[in-house]
Amino acid sequence: MKAAGSIVLRPGRERSVLNRHPWLFSGAVAKVEGKPTPGGLVAVIDAGGSRLAVGFYNPQSDIRVRLWAFGAEAERDFEDALRERLARAIAWRAERLDAHDTDMARLVNGEGDALGGVIVDHYAGHLVVEPLAFYIERHLDVFLAALLDAARPAFPVRSVRFRVESEAAAREGMTLADEARAITEAAPETTPARELGLTYRVDLARGQKTGFFIDQRDNRFLVRALAKDRRVLNLFAYTGGFTLNALAGGAREVVSVDASQPALDLLDENAALNGFSGRGGATHADVKNFLPQAQERSERFDLVVCDPPPFARKTSHVERASRAYKDVNRRAMSLLDDGLLLTFSCSPFIPSKLFRQIVFAAAVEAGREAAVLRELGPGLDHPVGLYHPEGAYLCGFLLRVHA
Repeated sequence: MKAAGSIVLRPGRERSVLNRHPWLFSGAVAKVEGKPTPGGLVAVIDAGGSRLAVGFYNPQSDIRVRLWAFGAEAERDFEDALRERLARAIAWRAERLDAHDTDMARLVNGEGDALGGVIVDHYAGHLVVEPLAFYIERHLDVFLAALLDAARPAFPVRSVRFRVESEAAAREGMTLADEARAITEAAPETTPARELGLTYRVDLARGQKTGFFIDQRDNRFLVRALAKDRRVLNLFAYTGGFTLNALAGGAREVVSVDASQPALDLLDENAALNGFSGRGGATHADVKNFLPQAQERSERFDLVVCDPPPFARKTSHVERASRAYKDVNRRAMSLLDDGLLLTFSCSPFIPSKLFRQIVFAAAVEAGREAAVLRELGPGLDHPVGLYHPEGAYLCGFLLRVHA
């Protein structure tokens, strides 16, 4: 595939391209030469006429070009490079996962695998693809063929499901809808899948993200190591990943709070699948209501997990989100007299430094002593590109908290 046109940069706007940032925004573009089509490959040229990179053009998106290759790599055939990148990403995961212990993983983490604008997760042979850029839709058949060829040597591929976020579709002008394709069998709406020896029923069709929060694997295992004989509170529990690991680690009791009854129903099913029937502590409540009520009851826990949804989905949300994160952490700390708090933010607009400041303020207002025992983040199957710091969306802390 050859570039069908060129994007000429404004003078002085080449720095991000030279630094290999994978996004070129509309404000950097001086003019468009030729007649590039949406999702087609274009050359990126600086104001002096030097060719710097190639990428995929989208006149509708603020990210006007998703940069694909730089320097000599820009001369390579797209399909050959795509196949190589997919094979490298998937083989790296396959080397690190024990199929008998864990059969769900992120196979492609967008820019972290030099495959910007697409996520691929694997659940016991069922692949869930989340396109985040129009060029994936434009080249969907090529992408899918390359994906299957890369995945089959490493994992059994039984079906493929596409999950399309409405916000991403609107930003990118995508028309692709949620779709399931059979490979060796019909694509199920739910499937059992294993992680670290525990079995979960994963909702591939309607669950959050692609069905499960795979990025929290290492932190769930940490909870398992810390939970013995503790009373555990799991806030924003979803389908019980932290809950099951606390029980597997010997927790005395677990209380699991979530506002979604369907998620809690799945939590109860997951508990039963692993021999913990009736012990998941499913509590249907909004966390912002549950916490002050628990304070009024003078409840105390030994370990609290606070893993909320992203409170900041854009830069303009940061101030409001910071207040929300502070409030939930302040109230969570008030339930600990001498215990542990695992707290997280999954918004790229709340970086680790800011989140630490928020948690600091929460501890001050709660009147608690707190010490950071460990900084937390996603597992090894969620790499963050060095040239793309925006990919570092999940951050967290393990804290010792006492009155």
